[in-house]
Amino acid sequence: MNVMQASINDVINNQEFLDIMASIGLTIGQKAEIKDLRYSKIVFLADSDVDGGHINTLLVNFFFTFWPELFELGAIQFAKAPLFEVITDKETLFVESDTQLERLKKTNVKIREIQRNKGLGEMSPEAFKHTLSREEFCKITVDDMSSAKHTLDICFGKDTNLRKELLLDTESTGILPSDLEEGSAERKKAKALAAAKASAKSSKKVVAKKVTKKVKSKK
Repeated sequence: MNVMQASINDVINNQEFLDIMASIGLTIGQKAEIKDLRYSKIVFLADSDVDGGHINTLLVNFFFTFWPELFELGAIQFAKAPLFEVITDKETLFVESDTQLERLKKTNVKIREIQRNKGLGEMSPEAFKHTLSREEFCKITVDDMSSAKHTLDICFGKDTNLRKELLLDTESTGILPSDLEEGSAERKKAKALAAAKASAKSSKKVVAKKVTKKVKSKK
C-alpha cells in the first residue's frame, strides 16, 4: 500500500502494517524512540528482483511517512538476498547480481552448478544463514530530511506530473513528453499499423471459414 495516497483509516485497517507496528512497538502519531522499541534494527528482506525492490520502496515510504527519525538513527536497514548460489569444486558462493556472476565466471574458479533463486522460497538454508548472519546490513541513511521528503512526494504523492518529469529525463533518455502523448505522429502510425494487421488477420479467418463451408456443402 502506498501510504501517501491512503487515509489513516486505510493504514490502520491494513493487517500487514498492523502486524509490523505491533511486532516492533510503533504507534502512528508517536515519535519512535529506540529504547522503547522491541528491536534496535528494522531490516527489510525481500526477493532479489523488481517486485522485491517495489516492496522495499513501499516499506521505506511507510516508515519515513510516520517515523522519519528512524532513518536518522540508522535503524532502517535492508538485507540483500543472494540471487545466485554458485556451487564450485571447493565451496558454495553466494552471488547478489548478474554483474557479480559474470565477473566470477571470468575467474579461475571451477563452477559445477549455478542455482538462480527466483525468490526467498527457493533459497537454501545455507543462503538464509549467509544473508541473516551478517553483523552489518545496508543502512538507509538520510542526509537532508526535507530533500528526502520531497523525493518521496515525487515518487509516491498524488501529483503524477512530478513523476512524469522524473521518469522522462530527456537529457539521459532522449525521449520527449510529447512522444508519449496520444496525438503524436509516431504513436498514431504505430496504432494504425497494429489495427491494419489485426484487420487483415481477422479477414483471413473469415475467408477460411467460408471456403471450409463451401467444401463441406459440395460433399
